[in-house]
Amino acid sequence: MFLAPLNVLSSCAKMHSVKRVVITSSIASVLVNGKPRNPEVTVDETWFADPEFCKESKVLNLRKKGDLVTLAFYSFKDVVNAHILAFEVPSAHGRYCVVDRVAHYSEIVKIFYPYIQLPEKCVDDKPFAPTYNVSEEKTESFTPLEVSLKDIVESSKEKKLISF
Repeated sequence: MFLAPLNVLSSCAKMHSVKRVVITSSIASVLVNGKPRNPEVTVDETWFADPEFCKESKVLNLRKKGDLVTLAFYSFKDVVNAHILAFEVPSAHGRYCVVDRVAHYSEIVKIFYPYIQLPEKCVDDKPFAPTYNVSEEKTESFTPLEVSLKDIVESSKEKKLISF
């Protein structure tokens, strides 16, 4: 899992013509570490995933015992723009969190179906997983979640990938 980026970086280091390398990874590369996430917490580029925690918690299971999780959302266009800026802006360096905001699945449903009355708790009677903040200190504004989701649906309809 971690060898591919290291192999790329090793090869780039041997080539004197390579001036800059941009690597994209999931927000999970900063989130999956066992640290608490709640509305008072701001995740930023100083966070790192903990491989041992990933193994122990079997983090690839997004759904546990009926609990739904919160997810960090981003627009593909924002990621593309971040890549362009990373290549073109000489002062760009380090890690950047390219995330509009964090939302619970129930918020996504409400964006598309605002008239649906959703439960306020999970199936097992626990409250929804709390949301948290992602730092915007090193980045510019992003495409709002609502716009990104509607763009995805419209694009999918145009390509006849979905119909409703």
